[in-house]
This record gives sequence, structure tokens and C-alpha cells, in this order.
Amino acid sequence: GPEAEDVPAAPPPVSDAEQADLKPILEAKVVHDTGHGSRGNVGISPKHSLAVVNYGGTAREIKSLAENMQKKVFELFGVRLVPEVTYIGFPA
Repeated sequence: GPEAEDVPAAPPPVSDAEQADLKPILEAKVVHDTGHGSRGNVGISPKHSLAVVNYGGTAREIKSLAENMQKKVFELFGVRLVPEVTYIGFPA
């Protein structure tokens, strides 16, 4: 078996504050890795992977893209994205 000096040391634990700082970065990478991009009149911002951009679409199209992103991210990575917006005029 490997000698003790051949086994890499475990990384130091990550604090709750560090995890909170990393969370948006990791979520953005996960969304980016799903390959979501422009979907006609709505799309994902080229500057911020967690932002949906309206290029002349309807509220329903925006909500649909956001829900599809959430579903795909969960299917691929087991990560639940939680919207930071409140949808008005849609059932909860």
C-alpha cells in the first residue's frame, strides 16, 4: 500500500462563511455547464449565468426558461436553484 507520505492530506474544512461566498459561483457554473443559452425571446445573460434576460419575450417564456434551468440543474447535479424573484400573476 502507499506510504503515509504518499497520501495527500485532506483539504482544510470550509467554513460556513466560505461556503456562502462560494455558493453563487458554484450555482453559476452548474447552470453554465447545463448548456442553457438563448431560447428565442429569452435567454441566459452572457455576463451572469444565473440571470435570465428578456429579449422581447413574455413573462410566461421567462418563467418557463427559469423552471427548465432549475429542472435540468437538479437532474444533472442534484442542486436545487431557488429563484430570488417573486412571480406575480402565476400560481406558487
